[in-house]
Amino acid sequence: MRNVLYALEAYQESSKDPVEKKKETITESAGRQQKKKIERQEEKLKNNNRDLSMVRMKSMFAIGFCFTALMGMFNSIFDGRVVAKLPFVPLSYIQGLSHRNLLGEDYTDCSFIFLYILCTMSIRQIREDQECSA
Repeated sequence: MRNVLYALEAYQESSKDPVEKKKETITESAGRQQKKKIERQEEKLKNNNRDLSMVRMKSMFAIGFCFTALMGMFNSIFDGRVVAKLPFVPLSYIQGLSHRNLLGEDYTDCSFIFLYILCTMSIRQIREDQECSA
């Protein structure tokens, strides 16, 4: 579905950079002032993109630190406790993670770490989908 959307001409036109649109409108006979104005806008755009990437990087480090700290705290709280009951028996290579530090042989019991990993993966996917649609 995404490939179809991105291939549409209307999407490609709407996703063009404003600087690129202005470049297309200016002809070869345009004055120096117009060209300088475009160069200034390109420089502003580069600076804004650099600043935005720095903010994103800082927020990703902060989120990673918070998730790691929360995982450590909750892991110590819920160590050895069943936090969920799975409606299926996990695959054999996942059972070590889903049944980690739990007593008994009921592999439908779910440990905290497995539930935490599932939740963070789904949150990350939802966030990426929202960023792509914005």
